[in-house]
Amino acid sequence: MSREAGPRWKSAVFGLCFLVPAALIVAYALMQIAALLTSLRIREAVVDTSSDMFGIIFVALSMAGIGLLGLLGAMRLPWAYHHAGAIFAGILACLLLGIGFLMTGGAINAALMRHNGYEPCDRKSYYRMTTTLWALQERGCYGVDYATWRPLR
Repeated sequence: MSREAGPRWKSAVFGLCFLVPAALIVAYALMQIAALLTSLRIREAVVDTSSDMFGIIFVALSMAGIGLLGLLGAMRLPWAYHHAGAIFAGILACLLLGIGFLMTGGAINAALMRHNGYEPCDRKSYYRMTTTLWALQERGCYGVDYATWRPLR
């Protein structure tokens, strides 16, 4: 009996169902981080941060790793079967790193923003994440809250 677990197209579709959303999530998170760093560089008066910004990248990369395993299974490469355990260990390590960053995202944001001269003004808590509005210390927090503030689009 061969190692064929089913038609190759099923493994390929499985892999793509993980790879495509993972790529979109990584792209979104990188754009969010780039916007934050640009805001800090130009010393924008009010900045909005999200506690999931850094950790979501690693969780999405672990999703991409699962998709990669699906695609490698579809290609039936011999070395992929021999190294599947190591690939899975990398996926697990990436997932654990992402969970760690998700849990400490608020502290990372606070350290980064305070280091750059911002103070927290308003906070919205959701089930697993928090968004915070920060204002430059010179500007102060007067009028900076989620009821009145809207991001520039």
